[in-house]
Amino acid sequence: TDSDGLTDKEEQLLGTSISSVDSDEDTYVDKDEIFSGYSPSMGAGVTIEEDTSFSTYTNETYGYKVQYPTQWLADSLDQTNKQVLFISDTEEFFEILIEENPLNTPIVDWYRGQSPSLANIQLEIAILDSRAAVWSPDKMTLYASKDGLVYILTYNSGTLEEINWPTIFEYFYKKFEFGNTNNNEAGDDDGNTDPLNGV
Repeated sequence: TDSDGLTDKEEQLLGTSISSVDSDEDTYVDKDEIFSGYSPSMGAGVTIEEDTSFSTYTNETYGYKVQYPTQWLADSLDQTNKQVLFISDTEEFFEILIEENPLNTPIVDWYRGQSPSLANIQLEIAILDSRAAVWSPDKMTLYASKDGLVYILTYNSGTLEEINWPTIFEYFYKKFEFGNTNNNEAGDDDGNTDPLNGV
C-alpha cells in the first residue's frame, strides 16, 4: 500500500506500517533496512537479530543455515533432512531440496541437463553464498551446487496468482549459508573463483 517494496502481508509479519515507507522514522526505508541487517520497526540501530522477526534454521544433516520468519513453521519431511519446508500462514511455503551431484557437474551444465528444453534458453545467473546459482525461468526456484550436492531453493505459491512474500524470499536466499558437507572424494572446495566452473 505504501510502495516501500514490502507487500502488506510482509508489513504485517514484520510489524511495520502499510502507510509509511519508514515505519520506525529513522530515515531509512523499511525494505532497505532489512537488507542492511536492521529492524524496520524498532528504531535506529536495532538489528534484525534483536528484532526477533527471523529465526535461524540449521540443517542437521547438511549443515546449511538459513533465516526464516519466526512465525513460520520449519519442517523436514523425513529424517534424511533432504527436503525442508518453511510454511507461512497463507498457502505459500519456501522449500530447500537436496539432490545428489556426484560428478560435481557445474550448476549451469547440471541445470541444462535436466531437460532438452533448457539446452538453449538464456539463463539468469545469481549468487548464493558466494557460489554461482541459476534461476528457473519464472524466478521462483534457485539452483546451486557444492560438494557433490545441488541445493534447490523454491518459492511455492500454491494456487495463488499473486505472491505475498517476495521480499521475505529474497532475504531467505540472500542469507542462506552452505554447510561443510565435504560429500565428495574429489574435494569440490578447491578455492576456484570462477563462479561458473568448479561449482
